[in-house]
Amino acid sequence: MMIRRVSAQAVFCILAGGIMLSAIALPAVEPNSGDWFYNPFNRDSAHHRPIGTGARYAADSHPATQDWLMKGQFNITPGSGPWGCGIWESAPEDPLFTVAYASPRNEGDPGEFPVACRLPLSMVKKTYAVAEQFDGVLVVYDRASETIHQFRQFNWNSPEATLESRPTASSHKTWDLKGPGHGAKLGDRIGTSASGVAAMFGILRGWEVRKTGHPIGHALQMTLPRKPENNCMMLGREVWWPAVSMDGGAYKIASNNTGHIPYGSLWALPPVEKGGPDLAALGLSEKALRLAECIRDYRIYIVDGGGQPTLRADQDFDAELLRELRESSAKYYRYIRLVENSVPDNGKVKYKAGDAPAAPSGGEHRQILPGEFPAGGGTPLAPNTAIR
Repeated sequence: MMIRRVSAQAVFCILAGGIMLSAIALPAVEPNSGDWFYNPFNRDSAHHRPIGTGARYAADSHPATQDWLMKGQFNITPGSGPWGCGIWESAPEDPLFTVAYASPRNEGDPGEFPVACRLPLSMVKKTYAVAEQFDGVLVVYDRASETIHQFRQFNWNSPEATLESRPTASSHKTWDLKGPGHGAKLGDRIGTSASGVAAMFGILRGWEVRKTGHPIGHALQMTLPRKPENNCMMLGREVWWPAVSMDGGAYKIASNNTGHIPYGSLWALPPVEKGGPDLAALGLSEKALRLAECIRDYRIYIVDGGGQPTLRADQDFDAELLRELRESSAKYYRYIRLVENSVPDNGKVKYKAGDAPAAPSGGEHRQILPGEFPAGGGTPLAPNTAIR
């Protein structure tokens, strides 16, 4: 495999309330689907589970559908921003830093720090003066040791990354790129998202969108509104595999999470024979068509709360590409539906406000159960693209 070290050209600009750092980031290894960094997680992961011909799509009258249709398109947030997922690779020649604990909201676990790891100085992340307003999720892959470092609320604590920077974060996780990327039981959290999935689970990668003709052969992850102050309410208090948990406020605050969409639920474009649109007839660009085909064949998992329906992506997106994909989603968003049988009915766990994470009392079921491969059963609409 050809190794290609490049530097990212950073563009710095000042925003009201803080400093924005952005970059066009190029991968250190020629992208291909045979590399675990570019094609993470094993074939038993929900990340690689295609839709099956037995999938049952929710009706227009379903409460979850009604919640979904309160919006008309989705957003995409890139990994260079405060709410996306930056995905970077470090090399032996990159400087060694010690990442210390810091959290503006007193979150995370100080016991996970300090963390010594190599960080590329080309790695950038938008941060804001009001630091509690950003998630700052960041993944760094140390290829030499095959180690993943996932940080939340990562901050260089300097306008520009230099050898003198003193980085901090509120959480540090490590997980196996060759594992499933999600837990198997309630509370079995791998990453820092509300649902507990690893940060790279379902992340839309810039290289796969830009590579003409390349199928986006994995699931995507999405955030949905869950608070009264959001412009609509979508998320409820229900957990489906591969999610193992909810946002903290979903357990504690009665006015939050009064919608009907479960964490971990699966959303997809139905095929034409089940009422979906003919994607080729929607006038989509080549890139937008491949994204829509991914949503039809591999689907979207709901993993976290957010201000609006938003796909999470890595940093390899410029403003023009983001705008193209966002605007194109308005042509098919209204057709996307919940896959009702993505997990068994007795694996759908319901909570009430005030329940402890380990003690759901909203329904008769107390433990999540994995769904079939392919999702919904039957014949898969697309292949499982895992390396093994």
